[in-house]
Amino acid sequence: MTSYNEFVETHFFDTQMTGELDCSLPLTIIYRTGTVQRGLLFALYLQADKAGNIQAARFKAQGSPYLIAGLEWLCRQLQGRAITAPFPNNQVLAQQMDLPKNQQSVVLLIEEGCAHALKLLKAAGVYYE
Repeated sequence: MTSYNEFVETHFFDTQMTGELDCSLPLTIIYRTGTVQRGLLFALYLQADKAGNIQAARFKAQGSPYLIAGLEWLCRQLQGRAITAPFPNNQVLAQQMDLPKNQQSVVLLIEEGCAHALKLLKAAGVYYE
């Protein structure tokens, strides 16, 4: 049986950022990704204002507790910050979750998904410098 550290348990059992955003609203995007073979699937929803600030970040996921905890952490980090702010560091996330080596692909998947979602958001017309 796998035991999880306090960070993972807190972010897994106290999810505040799950759900969907209305993608018909301006400057709202959804990015879906994952690996079916490993059972790690998620959708990342982001909504921004024209100035380039992320107003809302939500996710839906299926997979390991590490994936869900990591996405919860990511959405908490993204909401309220500029899309030009430094990207949340996947190594910091891996350390905070005390991620086993066989689960390292989780943080890479989260990082890749976030990067693609931010590109979609920028392409949707967010103004930023």
